[in-house]
Amino acid sequence: MGQFKMKLKLKWLEKMKKDKRELKKLIQVVEQAYAISLSPPVSETYDINHPDGSDKVYKSIVLHNKLTVLLISDPSAASNSAAMSVKFGSFDDPSDMQGLAHLIEHMVFSGSTINGGENDFKDFVGMHGGDVFANTEPEYMGFSFTIVKDHFKAALEMFANMFNEPLMDIERFKKEMKTLNSEFESNKYKDTSRMEQLFSHTSPVNHPFNRFTWGNNQSFSGHEPQALRDCALKLFRSHFVGGSMKLVIIGSEAVDELEDLVIEYFSNLKRWRKTNFVFPEFNDRLWKHGVSYTLESLEDAQSMKISWIIPPISLSHSEIRPEQLIHILICEESEGSLCFFFKSKHWITSFTASVGHEYMFSDVGNCSFSSTAGGQLFTINLDMTHAGLENKYEMVSYIYQYLHMLRTCGSSTLLLSLIEDYKLLLQMKYQCMDSDCNQLGDPVNFSLALAVNMLSFPVSHAVSLDFCYEFGDLTAVQDMLRNFTTNNMRIDLLTKSFTKEEETQEEPYFSSKYKEEPIPHHYLQKWESSQFLHFPQRNSFMPATCFWKDVPDYLKNEEILDVDHEDKTGDVENSNSDEMEEDPDSNNDVQMDEDPDSFEMEEDLDSDSEVQMDEDPDSCEMEEDLVSDTSEEADDEETPYQPIIVDGHNKLFYRHQVVALSTACFNVYMNVSPGVIPHMVARIYFEMLKHELSPIIYRGVDAYVYPQLSFRDDNTIEIELYGYAGTIRDFMSSFCEEFRSFVPTLEVFEIITEKMLRQFYLTSRDLIVHGKQLLSEFIIEGQLSMDEKFNAMKLISFEDLNAFLPKTQQIRIVGLFLGSFSEDYCKQILGLFKPFGEFEIPRKSGTKKELALISPYRVSAMPITEIESNSLAKVYYQMTCEENSKDFKSNRISAFLHLLKSMVDEQIYTDLRLKQRLGYLVGCEIHNQHGTKGVYFYVVSSEHKPMHLLEKIYEFVASLRHYLVNVEEKTFELYKSGIDVPDDSDMSSDLIHDDSCIRGHHTAVKLVLKTMKKEDVIEIYDHFLVQKPLIVEVCIGSDI
Repeated sequence: MGQFKMKLKLKWLEKMKKDKRELKKLIQVVEQAYAISLSPPVSETYDINHPDGSDKVYKSIVLHNKLTVLLISDPSAASNSAAMSVKFGSFDDPSDMQGLAHLIEHMVFSGSTINGGENDFKDFVGMHGGDVFANTEPEYMGFSFTIVKDHFKAALEMFANMFNEPLMDIERFKKEMKTLNSEFESNKYKDTSRMEQLFSHTSPVNHPFNRFTWGNNQSFSGHEPQALRDCALKLFRSHFVGGSMKLVIIGSEAVDELEDLVIEYFSNLKRWRKTNFVFPEFNDRLWKHGVSYTLESLEDAQSMKISWIIPPISLSHSEIRPEQLIHILICEESEGSLCFFFKSKHWITSFTASVGHEYMFSDVGNCSFSSTAGGQLFTINLDMTHAGLENKYEMVSYIYQYLHMLRTCGSSTLLLSLIEDYKLLLQMKYQCMDSDCNQLGDPVNFSLALAVNMLSFPVSHAVSLDFCYEFGDLTAVQDMLRNFTTNNMRIDLLTKSFTKEEETQEEPYFSSKYKEEPIPHHYLQKWESSQFLHFPQRNSFMPATCFWKDVPDYLKNEEILDVDHEDKTGDVENSNSDEMEEDPDSNNDVQMDEDPDSFEMEEDLDSDSEVQMDEDPDSCEMEEDLVSDTSEEADDEETPYQPIIVDGHNKLFYRHQVVALSTACFNVYMNVSPGVIPHMVARIYFEMLKHELSPIIYRGVDAYVYPQLSFRDDNTIEIELYGYAGTIRDFMSSFCEEFRSFVPTLEVFEIITEKMLRQFYLTSRDLIVHGKQLLSEFIIEGQLSMDEKFNAMKLISFEDLNAFLPKTQQIRIVGLFLGSFSEDYCKQILGLFKPFGEFEIPRKSGTKKELALISPYRVSAMPITEIESNSLAKVYYQMTCEENSKDFKSNRISAFLHLLKSMVDEQIYTDLRLKQRLGYLVGCEIHNQHGTKGVYFYVVSSEHKPMHLLEKIYEFVASLRHYLVNVEEKTFELYKSGIDVPDDSDMSSDLIHDDSCIRGHHTAVKLVLKTMKKEDVIEIYDHFLVQKPLIVEVCIGSDI
């Protein structure tokens, strides 16, 4: 009896202690709330450096809880975005729980107890056409989202709740532990991930770099989930506080309205500041001296990375960055550069360099350790040939010789001129920031990049940080160059010629085999000089003026540039500048319809050059009732492209628009015979041409022209240029001169074919890509398979390439211009491509295969690599346009596919990934190729076989009808409003090829989407996914 009373007394005492602790916490909360009520909501404000003449309004505030906020009011914003950065990352992981910070990121973004449930925030954003993003880096964590304006307020409130009361229940925690492990498994055999982990593993044991940041079953194996959860909750409460967090809000509302939202939703964040992990002092003797690390490549790669650690960007150092000048000079690809010299020796196929964080808003980082408080990494990456691998240390010697040249150059006139050019380029990028989509990138990345900048630098510099700095004087440059020594160097090699017999070591998490080899001593002492290395010449493409201030006269419609001919109307045949002739009486002129979004060509044009609304032979013209709608809304649409040249050989369209940055796209057609061998010969020729053009391409980028070149399966060369219109003609002049004079060599042929074979292998081993290839090969007649291309490559000789060269001398052109171009200026650029051929342009490289209403077709394959532990299952539903049916026409099906994907994306993520835990990668994608329209659902799993995954996909598709029926009308309209159908002004090369941007195809789809009802979606779903399904299954796995 006495023992029983004692137990009761102990329980009572324990309850009293617990109640006392809870009372103490309650008193603290009340005191904090009272203090908040007495203090003003905003304690500080700051001015923000921003581009001149920007339409955006910038404002910064600091709340009473020390949360720093950057507000940007952008009247032109199509959607709003927000980002939060937290001074907490993988460096803060407990040593026995590595990867815990990554797990906390998953838990925070999974939802909030206040929002009501798991993944409510992601579901809400996805439902309204938005996107979410989160990442964990060594020193910080980032969260961001974008959403349409009308639903931004609700989304922002949910976003704020995640940082106040995240879901941290134990069952959810266990689920996210499995998700983390699946994420690791999906990246386990990627060379980039393995190389970065080797970098960590071979760093000094007590250095913060030595860690495993992914988190998986192995790194958490020493602890029960409850212990991990308790530790995670403690870390969250310590670090997710106002003083350690930075918020960015970008919206179309007035800046005061945005401020009110921030005060309302983020004032409840805890106030006090947590002192984060303190990095050791900068150490320039981080790695073992005189050794190199060789990692076995699982992707058939052959590369070398040379790294130096240099001082970090500090507050005092942010405005003077001599390392950036060194980086620019090292990256040069013109004659005299390291890249040019190594390529001339046939040692490399590509040369890149990076230093610190250099994302400039388009991405949130390049390497986990690229820029930390411990220093910046300056790296040179070389993709090597066999000859390059044999001469790897010779290349390192030449790199040191180049660095020696920089140290001893003095204040040469050429160097000073180059510095002025580079400073001008930085100013161009800064002043054109608002209109440069290459810099701004995705809104979720742009807002997050600003929030990350704010963690280490004053908020006033958040926008201008990577633009408004000086390189410093020559003394500063020479001081920085003193960090580039062999004592401070690390060499990492990735090679397929790794021999298992050699003595190796193993990295514990990825099980990567690697060697640690001494570098021959004579190389460490070698400082060889070479006459082939020198400073680059000044960039002839560089604009002479600040082009964002004024549009030159020659880009206006009244005048043209600097031409010595008398006729300014664009006479081609008689002009010394090779301008195209435009005969006003020509039968090849374009006749414009009353509908500004469409036009008809004269009957005497080649039939295969005629404009097609859709490549699908079953597709139909725009519904009659939509034609009138298109004309009624013409005032709301942008001015359509105007045809300036249309003949049997070439077509150009342009739309004049006074903008700082313009776009020009070209499809270049060559007369290539049908078959896999001619196709692969043409592809090899293109890759060799691009290899030869790399110095010109690099200089184009350096002068604010962003050239992109690609090669299609229909043997089309695509050229896209984005940048300053006044430079585009000069760039294309040099481009075409090299194009016409290009003479292949046997050495480069061997290098390129080796590189292409390696790329084929690398592409095919990715399960997602492999699955797409198998599907396309099955449903499209005449589609060249990867095996056909790969085998053909082995049969092609250098003589075959030489026999192909005459076909490159006559070409045909289709192109579009958008921006500050005059009509005559466009004609001049077209004339650069002469002479033109007389052949017919091939419109397709394949036709769709007719599927039958039988049991599903199945395509099965083994993974490309034996070590692949993941499986893939995909179910594709094909949809055929029915010409005589009003309900199943082309535009209607296109609208349905956009809407179905919008509604299903979050459903498939929630059901198949989160609830059923089938795999880390799940999705729903639209397939629209060579006249085929359809949708497919897929899962990639490391735990389940393809047949089991197929069964679950079918169950999910069957459940969609119930979901569609029960979607509320208001929610359905929200899905419709969040769909982003491309504009007809889009410069996509696919649209250039089939001319649908001229005909207003996307406009028609938008109009159908406006009138589409929920019942219409259910009807089309029933027809194509239930009653008459045309199904193809794709299975990839070692045990199907």
